[in-house]
Amino acid sequence: MMRPHRVRRSYDRRLRDAIAATGNADLFRDVAIPASTRRTWARGEVRPVVASVDVELEVYELLEQVDNLRQRARAQAAIIGYWCGC
Repeated sequence: MMRPHRVRRSYDRRLRDAIAATGNADLFRDVAIPASTRRTWARGEVRPVVASVDVELEVYELLEQVDNLRQRARAQAAIIGYWCGC
């Protein structure tokens, strides 16, 4: 009896690298990546990649800051909506 072929998903390496560099498995929550995959990436190290553009760690830190600010903005918008009855 043959087992059904398991589909292996592939993701942009920049997503994996950003999550690994920051250790934040909650980055890019709007992208459909399983939570277990995110946690694995967050525990891992950034793999060396040959590229034409050298990305500094500062970029990943900025991405994490933007994500944190978006979370805070959503929470504050929910609170404001609750209090004004909108």
